Amino acid sequence: MLDEAIAARSKGSHHPDCVLHPPRRVVERTSTAFYQVRTPWLSDALVIIRRRLGDGLNASELCRRLGYSHTTVNKAFRDEIGGSIQQYIMRQRRERACRLLLETERTAASIAKECGYPSAQYFAHAFAAHFGTTPEKWRRVRETRQQALPELRP
Repeated sequence: MLDEAIAARSKGSHHPDCVLHPPRRVVERTSTAFYQVRTPWLSDALVIIRRRLGDGLNASELCRRLGYSHTTVNKAFRDEIGGSIQQYIMRQRRERACRLLLETERTAASIAKECGYPSAQYFAHAFAAHFGTTPEKWRRVRETRQQALPELRP
């Protein structure tokens, strides 16, 4: 394509055909590991959750690491994030699992482990309870939809 664009330019054409390719995914950088929240230590909590999600992090361990009571941490989460600590952790696990299902060919068991689920069976059960289908079926439906998208053109 580059060769064709250069050849078109040398022939006097200033506007060679362009083909736009939609992005495949968003790459998160470490510089995004900061959250704008009113409670200063809450940003630290969100970073810890993001980094330790695959380790099976739970609300009790997070509170212990932060040095605050479960009540204090949960109140901050409810006031600023909108939900409990555990709800936020589960939402982050689901979002990471969905991203991995779409971006990789890894098995559901491998994804479950990386996202901090205690077992592949628990992951499948929790996923189906939230989305109404298994992780593999969800992946196939999303892949089919993405293949059906038309190529973007100027």
